[in-house]
Amino acid sequence: MKYLSIDIETTGLDPETCQILSFGAIVEDTEKKLEYGEIPKFYKVFKHDYIQGEPFALNLNKRLVEVIKEGESENLIKPWEFIDCFWDFLGENEMLSQNPFAGHVKNTGKAVIPVRGMHSKEKLKVAGKNFATFDKSFIEKIPNFKDVFSFHQRILDPASMFVDFKKDEWLPNLNTCMKRSEVKGAVSHNALYDAWDVIQVLRTKY
Repeated sequence: MKYLSIDIETTGLDPETCQILSFGAIVEDTEKKLEYGEIPKFYKVFKHDYIQGEPFALNLNKRLVEVIKEGESENLIKPWEFIDCFWDFLGENEMLSQNPFAGHVKNTGKAVIPVRGMHSKEKLKVAGKNFATFDKSFIEKIPNFKDVFSFHQRILDPASMFVDFKKDEWLPNLNTCMKRSEVKGAVSHNALYDAWDVIQVLRTKY
């Protein structure tokens, strides 16, 4: 099985008033289980013309805000540039389901992939902590995202695998999932590292 582990950092909790600051995605192949240094990774920081959000989240992500202000990171993109970058990453890592029609391909330098817009929506198979109730609502507001992509209705969330029905009041957070699965470390609030933590936790089940 192959899936995408996705995590985002935002300026707050409300997708109507807050913004994505960074987006991390990792392609996991359950048959290969590559190490972090080898596994295909995608990471972008969104360069907003202005930033608005909630004080707690802005303080938590002040490093990202500084990166955006300085404007010098190679990972910086405008929100409207995201779709093309993400499409190419998926194509280069064989995560696009559609076969290209003759003539409707492009060479990214890493792979020959379908030209975007020639096919129906790509349905993404995703894992993530709280993805269905949090990340998804933000990501779907990225310009043109819903025209190109959709998410599979079943999301891999480690919380349902590590809940203690006798002791927990509700589903555990990622730190608790890591502890119960004996994965070392703690949630870093870095989109790419947190996506990797989800994979490590899930790997204890396969």
